[in-house]
Amino acid sequence: MASVRVAVRVRPMNRREKDLTAKCIIKMEGNKTSITNLKIPDGNAGEVLRDRIKTFTYDFSYDSMDSKSSPFVSQEK
Repeated sequence: MASVRVAVRVRPMNRREKDLTAKCIIKMEGNKTSITNLKIPDGNAGEVLRDRIKTFTYDFSYDSMDSKSSPFVSQEK
């Protein structure tokens, strides 16, 4: 039986998102990717905080959002 490996990539913001001054809600550290729900106010604790930030683990995480960050991976050939 073969094993399945899963990768995730965060794409750069498109022009529309930049024009709307959208915030990046995704943070990558190693193979962990966290998504922040901005509809839930910051500063909450316990159950509410757990709902505000969801963390997922993948085999590979590729960040194409910020070229100055250490986990940055270019999508150019």
